[in-house]
Amino acid sequence: MARSLAWETGPRNITVNVVAPGLIDTAMSHGCAHDRRAHSPLHHPLLGRAGETADVAAAVRYLAGESGRFVTGAVLRSAAAWARRPSPHRTPRPRPGHSTTEEKTPWTP
Repeated sequence: MARSLAWETGPRNITVNVVAPGLIDTAMSHGCAHDRRAHSPLHHPLLGRAGETADVAAAVRYLAGESGRFVTGAVLRSAAAWARRPSPHRTPRPRPGHSTTEEKTPWTP
């Protein structure tokens, strides 16, 4: 949607961007039951903490300020908590053309 709007408004020198926040530490996020938060894919943030409202505000300030004047049609993820950790129970599937053995074996899904 941001790119479509950027194409429409760009000729009028109007930039369109999206800020996509992840888990933000607010009263609403504290209201979630502890067991629901523990099973959420957002439970293990990459930076070791949930985001703060100031983190999202900084992203908006960048896009609205002089530094972001040439940025349009972008989705800025202010969400270090969105990335999932790999499951310890998942075995990675081999990629085509990459074999862990010496002989080349055909890849099958």
